Amino acid sequence: LIFRLLNLASYFQLFNNIITFTMAESVEQQFPHQELTSLSATSTPTNLTLKQLRKEINANAMSITSTRGGGQYGHLALTTPAADFLLLSGTAFTPPVHPGPSPIHEPNATQHRITEVNRQYAANLKEFNVYIAVDANLKKQLIKAVHQRTPRLCQNHNLNPSHPLNQHLRNSY
Repeated sequence: LIFRLLNLASYFQLFNNIITFTMAESVEQQFPHQELTSLSATSTPTNLTLKQLRKEINANAMSITSTRGGGQYGHLALTTPAADFLLLSGTAFTPPVHPGPSPIHEPNATQHRITEVNRQYAANLKEFNVYIAVDANLKKQLIKAVHQRTPRLCQNHNLNPSHPLNQHLRNSY
C-alpha cells in the first residue's frame, strides 16, 4: 500500500509538471489575438489605441473559460478591477488556489473513494494551472505591447488590474 501511495505521489508530481508546461502553450494558442496592438514608443497613445489594446486583452482573457465569477466571462477578472468585474458579473471572481501536495488516502478508503479524491485533486490542479497559464500569458502579451512606451514600469512582471502599469495606462491616457 505504501509503495502504491509513493507511486501515486510521483505520478501527480509528474502530471503537474507536464500540465503546467503544456497548459501555457495551449492557453496562448487559444487566444483570439496572438499579439496585442503595440503602443508607439514615440507618440502619445490615443483613446482609440488604448481602447483597442483593452478590447484585445479582455477578449483573450474571456476566451479561456472558467466557472468562477459566474462562469460567463472566462478569466476577465485578470484584466478588470474587482469592483468592475463584480458589477458586470454579479459574482466575485475568487482565484483558484493550489490544491497542495498529492492526496493521502485513508488506510481503509475504498477504491471508489480513492478514485473520487484523485479526480477532485486533478480537477483542482488543472483549474489552478489554467488560471496561472492565462495570467502569465496575458502579462507577457501586455508587457510586449507596452514595453517600448513604459520600459521602467515593465520591469516588474507581477501585473494585475491594480499594478502601476495598468493604473498608469488608465490614468495617463
